[in-house]
Amino acid sequence: MAPELRKRKAPAPAPVAEPKAKRGTKAGAKAEPKKAAPKEKKAAAAAAAAAAAPAESEKADKKEEKKEEETEEKKEEEEEKKEDKGEEAEEKAASRVPEEGDVLDLSQFEVEIELNDGTKTSFRKLLEESKEGVVVFTYPKASTPGCTRQACAFRDDYANLTSTGLSIFGLSGDSPKANTTFQTKQKLPYPLLCDPFFKLIGAFGLKKTPKGTVRGVFAVNKEGKDLSRSLPVLCVCCSSLYLTMDAPYSLEEDQVSKKEKEKEKEEEEEEEEEEESWSLEQSCISVAGAKRALASAHLYKPVVDRDPPSANLQAAPTGRRRHECDKAPKFQQNEIFTLQDAFHKLDVDDKGYLDEAETIKATQASERLPYDVVRQTLKEVELDSSRRVEFEDYVDLIAKLRSGGQPASAAPPVPSKPSSHVSGGHGHASKGSISGKIHVQGSSANVTHTINEDERTEFTRHINAVLAGDPDIGHMLPFPTDTFEMFDKCKDGLVLAKLINDSVPDTIDERVLNRPGTRIKQLNAFHMTENNNIVINSAKGIGCSVVNIGSGDIIEVREHLILGLIWQVIRRGLLGKIDIKLHPELYRLLEDDETLDEFLRLPPEQILLRWFNYHLKNAKWHRTVSNFSTDVKDGENYTILLNQLAPDICSRKPLETRDLLQRAEQVLDNADLLECRKFLTPSSLVAGNPKLNLAFVANLFNTHPGLEPITEEDKLEVEDFDAEGEREARVFTLWLNSLDVQPAVNSLFNDLRDGTIILQAYDKVIPNSVNWRHVNKPPASGGELMRFKAVENTNYVIEIGKQNRFSLVGIQGADITDGQRTLTLGLVWQLMRKDITNTLSSLAERLGKREITDNEMIRWANDMSRKGGKSSSIRSFKDQSIATGIFLLDILNGMKSSYVDYDLVTPGRTDEECYANAKLAISIARKMGATIWLVPEDICQVRSRLVTTFIVNVERQVEHEKEECGIETISGRHEEADCFCFQTLIS
Repeated sequence: MAPELRKRKAPAPAPVAEPKAKRGTKAGAKAEPKKAAPKEKKAAAAAAAAAAAPAESEKADKKEEKKEEETEEKKEEEEEKKEDKGEEAEEKAASRVPEEGDVLDLSQFEVEIELNDGTKTSFRKLLEESKEGVVVFTYPKASTPGCTRQACAFRDDYANLTSTGLSIFGLSGDSPKANTTFQTKQKLPYPLLCDPFFKLIGAFGLKKTPKGTVRGVFAVNKEGKDLSRSLPVLCVCCSSLYLTMDAPYSLEEDQVSKKEKEKEKEEEEEEEEEEESWSLEQSCISVAGAKRALASAHLYKPVVDRDPPSANLQAAPTGRRRHECDKAPKFQQNEIFTLQDAFHKLDVDDKGYLDEAETIKATQASERLPYDVVRQTLKEVELDSSRRVEFEDYVDLIAKLRSGGQPASAAPPVPSKPSSHVSGGHGHASKGSISGKIHVQGSSANVTHTINEDERTEFTRHINAVLAGDPDIGHMLPFPTDTFEMFDKCKDGLVLAKLINDSVPDTIDERVLNRPGTRIKQLNAFHMTENNNIVINSAKGIGCSVVNIGSGDIIEVREHLILGLIWQVIRRGLLGKIDIKLHPELYRLLEDDETLDEFLRLPPEQILLRWFNYHLKNAKWHRTVSNFSTDVKDGENYTILLNQLAPDICSRKPLETRDLLQRAEQVLDNADLLECRKFLTPSSLVAGNPKLNLAFVANLFNTHPGLEPITEEDKLEVEDFDAEGEREARVFTLWLNSLDVQPAVNSLFNDLRDGTIILQAYDKVIPNSVNWRHVNKPPASGGELMRFKAVENTNYVIEIGKQNRFSLVGIQGADITDGQRTLTLGLVWQLMRKDITNTLSSLAERLGKREITDNEMIRWANDMSRKGGKSSSIRSFKDQSIATGIFLLDILNGMKSSYVDYDLVTPGRTDEECYANAKLAISIARKMGATIWLVPEDICQVRSRLVTTFIVNVERQVEHEKEECGIETISGRHEEADCFCFQTLIS
């Protein structure tokens, strides 16, 4: 049986000449001019005959000639009519687009097309190779947002369609390379057809004039069986198609009678001739857009447990019947035009989309709703991976807002009393609620996270204060403290990078940040990823724990992760100033028989508590504090502390107040007199929030330590303090904490004495290397291990190290337990080197080596420098030329030439120039995604071990990118050209 075409309401084809001929006027306008031609010839011939007659004697001959001419003219006229009819029929046949129910003449579809893998084929061949039939959907351009949603709709229901024997294909005018990239990136399970000359697309009637493709779907059944109920329902709308997944798929015949079908067809023709009544669904111009709109109108529900093919089907309403659903908000034609005008006014560059931030701001103003309500509702709109808001998304957002019980004319709600949490899309947490908690959506629908409202408020205030006037982001400040706008502004990485530099100056060289300007008009996802790579790797470098945070989490605005990162950065800035080099007077906090070395092993929080109790003791107060929560929540200890720091300004009057909230307000008023009212509110003080109380006390110490200067004799002792290995110890501490060892390491030499931290690191770097049955664990009560048990652990540490070929000659477990600095550093260095070279193990295997040696790493570094067209090189990691930082920049230039701007590189003749180059190299390496632990001083002083970590980490980044060669990156280009094969350099 001949194959039969099944098509639902395809888009109108290109205009056919004289469309009225279809309605019965077959003679048409063409026939009349054709009739005029013989008459003109006839008149001309008669005139010529009359002029040629010389005499009346020739009249008889003239009559005979005239008759003969008329006969010939009639014959010519009849022949011309036949030719005209043939041409008209041929033109009509050529321009006719196949319609539903037509039997295809496959000879018209013999045009050669190409699969995205390069295989030549034809539509006829694809149909012959299929089991039941072929479904071909056309799309204008690969990898664009609308086409991506369209392709993914077929991808998501691929199993259901193909289970009936149908073969699925996508068809466009794109090249095989573009379609292959599209297929790989979106993980499409079906092939894509390439029709660069639009021959097959034109045969389907889906070719735009003069060039391009209209979206459509064609289903051709191999058996001639009706597929109208086995495929998505197609409806004409805005010269485009959209899908409604109305029921589980099956090949069951539609039981609609022939009369009903004819009646439905007549109704559809009448609707097409009438002025269109626009609705929410008809405003959608893409596949996924309509699915989202219909879902909001309760006309589409994703099928979880699909019924078998024989199940009864209930089709979704189509045409006008769909508009009768009273659950969907009605949009009249003028409303749609109003929304279009509003959208185009916001889309000033005519890009066809808006970003999320401007959409929220504009909708907040137009709909008069709180920022967080609009923001949460926009999250419920299914945007594509680029997070761009297209017109159908904008309409969907307005529809959800107006159907959610929030009238457009309503003013933002003002809560009369504190609210404890935000629920769904229309909750709004009030400012200053006691123990206020805000629930935010996690990575999936079943996961929620809790954010402390006071922390959000106070951290936002801190950002507003410290970043005010910044040349890059100052125009956005201040952020509202009672909404989530601050989180949205963090997605591009600029706010977080600036905050890191405020906490720890010079951590990031801001010259490498991607910022909007003349070179980059607007940051895209790739630029944001690079900025957030810098943020995350720089946060690691200053001691923040970012084990579960990636650049994608920041771009996707995971609020709980961003708030946690902000707290760690602020905490690092506050506690980092608790340093005996900055505050030599800390020496006065030493207890009896306590050495300076022992005191400095204390974590910063413990030093702050020691400082707090020092002032309480001097004030002869009967209480002490051991935490930043329950011991301070009543405000009494704060009252004494402030009075002790400034007795002439801060009184003890708050002690007379019984109401805790009123007392807390009075305490903070005292702090305000010292210009230290920061991080705490009365409610968070009474609630005993440990983070905010810690930040308050740390800020108080940094501004008003209240310690008397030490004597010259004590100052000499502080200056003579043995800081051997402190620089390397700092790097190793950061590395150990990045492994998420418990408890976190504060003092390297002290915290490694019982061996448990090193054994945890062993188990993470070399999995299953530790038999935990042989390990003595510290008491659950928090006490220390007895010395002989600690030595047993450290002996086990040495044993495992020797099993892994570490150089541990002359080292015993007791050396680690006794805190021998040089020996401890040597052991931890070898373990760290093992960790950062583990990712190069596959490379070592290809080279036939057990692991990569220093000489091979040096050779790689030199060859990478030459690859970038530079001549710099080194002979060892102790080479003094490293101090200028230029060699490290040349390595990075060899990796990715676009990353190093040599206009920013100095000759390195002075210490300042060397420092600037080193800082630039560290920031560029972090931008590439490498984890860098050292600081610029380590490069300038050529600390060989730490320089080695820099080389190994950028080498590891190259190897990581090499593994991903050929996979399209977020920038939309292939990284294969930038990936440099280490193996070819040294093999």
